[in-house]
Amino acid sequence: LDTVWKNPGEFSRQLPVGKIEKGHLANLLVVNCDHACLWPNLDPMRGLAFADVANAIEGMCVSGKWVGERGDFRRSIIGSDLYKEHLAEANARIKNLMKRAGYATD
Repeated sequence: LDTVWKNPGEFSRQLPVGKIEKGHLANLLVVNCDHACLWPNLDPMRGLAFADVANAIEGMCVSGKWVGERGDFRRSIIGSDLYKEHLAEANARIKNLMKRAGYATD
């Protein structure tokens, strides 16, 4: 985990990443550390890495832009038209892949 926590900016020096400052892209996750899915939360970083924290997500920033509704993150993402479009595309692609691989049952 040290690589993930300590070195994100080292992987792409030419891109404006690895810092939280103006002009840099940021991916941030706001988590309710008091949520039951993280209990007893003795090691928050380990909990984030290994627990199913989907229900504890309060907000998310991807490439410097906030997505979803804070405090209602999961429902707001899954209920969005964009998510439904992406899910339909993904389902069509997997169905096509399975068919080409000989596993599809139409």
